[in-house]
Amino acid sequence: MEAEALYDFTPEDSNDNQLPFVAGDLAIVTSFNEGLQGSQLWYRVELIVNDPAAYSSSSSNKSNSAYPLPNKNISNQFHSPHSQQYSLNSSTSSNLSNSFRVKGYVPKTYFNVADCSYFYGYCNRFEAEQILKHCKTGDFLVRQNIKTNEFCLSVQCHSGIQHFKILRDSLGKFLIYVNKFRSINKLVEHYKHNPLPINKNQRIRLIESKLVNSPNAEKIFSNPNEYRFTAKHAFVPNTENIEHAKTQITLNVDDLVFLLNSRSWMDDGWLLGQTLSSDATYFQVGLFPKSYVEKYQPNDHPPNNSNNTNQMTQF
Repeated sequence: MEAEALYDFTPEDSNDNQLPFVAGDLAIVTSFNEGLQGSQLWYRVELIVNDPAAYSSSSSNKSNSAYPLPNKNISNQFHSPHSQQYSLNSSTSSNLSNSFRVKGYVPKTYFNVADCSYFYGYCNRFEAEQILKHCKTGDFLVRQNIKTNEFCLSVQCHSGIQHFKILRDSLGKFLIYVNKFRSINKLVEHYKHNPLPINKNQRIRLIESKLVNSPNAEKIFSNPNEYRFTAKHAFVPNTENIEHAKTQITLNVDDLVFLLNSRSWMDDGWLLGQTLSSDATYFQVGLFPKSYVEKYQPNDHPPNNSNNTNQMTQF
């Protein structure tokens, strides 16, 4: 998933797989929850570098800094990851064809993740089918394999739910068939406007819904607050079990979470959701304990009229 750097950053330890970058740099997040040395504060990424010589020479010269306090100019109220908050400037786009990618880790608070409301994190085949089984033809989600970190596109088709492994070529581009894309975001956008071959007799476009392709979009759009939760307790995944920790998100008191699915087929006390980005948190997707949250109350987070008045109902 695409993400854009909000600040400059220079690692304190060059041997710790941390990547230096400057504000405006573009990265592809390959793991949201598998952090550096088990920490939940880091994304694993592929940083897109347009000028290898400049990158290597400047990486040791950038000024060092601690995690910055969130920039209040970025947003004056919380916004959903479903809103169109991200744009890639044209100068960066034009240079991507000549770029290369550096793998490593970046601090989550330094990056703004592009809209990817269709991303359901570490979700297996059975769970994807449970989520999509009552959805319309063309509804879809993108999920990730917990063991390999590979991505998969799951789509509701005329003939039932189909799963497509998202492949990568030697240059790191993403593909299902022949067409290649710099990110999964671009792959999804392509198949919203161009038919995805299911078999020799069937092609389907991914649905562009009011909720940016959340399954059951119309229901959520008509009553969005029913799908918002506020954290009443802090929660940190237990990193002693790394595989379980990868599927969970970190919560601070008053964090806002959007419910992706109640997982009624499990009834194990865990919900699946995405954190709603704010001045105090960052994008995450995964499981969180139901007992740690309560239904969102709009009066607790009054909208700021200086922003887009439709922002509270964009998802």
